[in-house]
Amino acid sequence: MSELQIGTPQSWRQGEVLPGDGIIPTLVVIPPGEFIMGAPETEADSNDSERPQHRVKIDYWLAVGRYPVTQYEWLAVMGSNPSKHQRGLDHPVDNVCWNDVQTYLNALNEKTGHQYGFRMLSESEWEYACRGGTSTRFSTGDEITTDQACFDFSHGQGTCPVGCFSPNAFGLHDMHGNVFEWVEDPWARTHNGAPTDGSARGLPSYECVRQLRGGGWVISSRELRSAARKQSWPDFKTGFYGFRIARTLP
Repeated sequence: MSELQIGTPQSWRQGEVLPGDGIIPTLVVIPPGEFIMGAPETEADSNDSERPQHRVKIDYWLAVGRYPVTQYEWLAVMGSNPSKHQRGLDHPVDNVCWNDVQTYLNALNEKTGHQYGFRMLSESEWEYACRGGTSTRFSTGDEITTDQACFDFSHGQGTCPVGCFSPNAFGLHDMHGNVFEWVEDPWARTHNGAPTDGSARGLPSYECVRQLRGGGWVISSRELRSAARKQSWPDFKTGFYGFRIARTLP
């Protein structure tokens, strides 16, 4: 397996692609920055769980999966494919729970000698990466269409291959639709008390309710919004739950 070429802080560039090797997924470099997290009162279809809006400052560089982890990438690490929608290995892995993702990350880090520290995104990192500098309902503006994302059964009874749709301004694909993406944080009913530095909320227990972001192929556009939040038990899996990986750049 080839080494992932990370470089130094002086060489990092926003949107730089760090090619994968079949085991390590392809990553995209995301710069530090600040953004307003959550939905305003005026955002259509928003709810109180997405408020209050608050400023988050991420003062470190990130490398984020260019796509959700694919069935091929999961198979290369775990040796089997749990997906309900096995329409091609270039589709996102689905039917994985939060606990499964932890098992995958441990295995991926073991295979790479723990030198990269691959992990889930925190909730605030995910929204920062999804927005890509926007403050609208979606990274595409205040509307999103089935030419821009896979949702509402628009492309049949299942997922689309990753990367079918144009990326956001950070160079990330499928942040809206295709599969919901697990994040690290436990569920909280509102953003009251949420971290403002990009970190995940405190982790009271391994079994606590967790969060997903981004919507899925079976979901209406309401749940694809950049601020939209979903909760689920960490051992629950379904054919529209997936994830993407990240690492903090040193």
